Amino acid sequence: MIKQDGNYINTKKQFFLRRTIIWLVAILVVFIGGWIVTGVRGNVATIFAAVMTLGFAQNLTRYLAFKPFKDCDTENLKLIDALKGDVAIYHSVLIPTEKKVLYFDHVIVTKQFYFISSSDEYLKLAREYLINRLISKGINLENMNFKKIENKGELEKLLKSIDCTPETNKEALLNNITILEGMLM
Repeated sequence: MIKQDGNYINTKKQFFLRRTIIWLVAILVVFIGGWIVTGVRGNVATIFAAVMTLGFAQNLTRYLAFKPFKDCDTENLKLIDALKGDVAIYHSVLIPTEKKVLYFDHVIVTKQFYFISSSDEYLKLAREYLINRLISKGINLENMNFKKIENKGELEKLLKSIDCTPETNKEALLNNITILEGMLM
């Protein structure tokens, strides 16, 4: 089952940019409207406009957090989406850490976690951060896989090795999904 679409990042960017613009327009309307009605800048509308900058700042910050990232490759996305069985698929995954936001092109969750990226930098940081984080949540080190995929052939080989057979105990899969979703941005 696909839990996060491949256009997640672009959708979030558009959403927060729209909201930022709406907040900015609302602030300007309230401020200028108060100024026109009263004839002075120091009025109640100015106070409302100042408080409204909090919503503007929040949405602008969220937009800027997503801005450096791009959605995953659609060709690889189609290959991964073809997986059947007890599997949860996340595309364009962002996981915030204290140092940096980790980006994975794809994360596949079965009995195991498969973190797939095209960047060595993110995989190195991910190993340091996620291994400690997942072990503290009761996930064995053997159940964590960090893979760098540079071409379609490597991805096809990885997908063939993933065991997606229906589980008799779906609690492990649901637990893994819950753990991952608790870390997502």
